[in-house]
Amino acid sequence: MIQKSIIPDSKTLHLDIPIPANYIGKEINLLLYSTDELIRTDIEQPLKSKRWKFSTFHVNVTDYKFNRDEANER
Repeated sequence: MIQKSIIPDSKTLHLDIPIPANYIGKEINLLLYSTDELIRTDIEQPLKSKRWKFSTFHVNVTDYKFNRDEANER
C-alpha cells in the first residue's frame, strides 16, 4: 500500500507514482479526498456508546451433559 498526503497548488494534478512490482497487472484503486471531509466518529461519539451491555442473560442448561471426550476431539 502506498499513501501520500499532498496540498495541491492548482486545479489540476499530475501524478508520477512509482508502482511496486507486485501491483503490475493488478487492478488498483486511487482515492482522493480532503482530510476535513472525514467524519471522526471516534471523537464525536463517546466510548461508552460503543460498548455492548448485557444486563440479563439466561441459558437453560437443565438437560445439558458435558462430554469431555467430545470436547477434546481433534
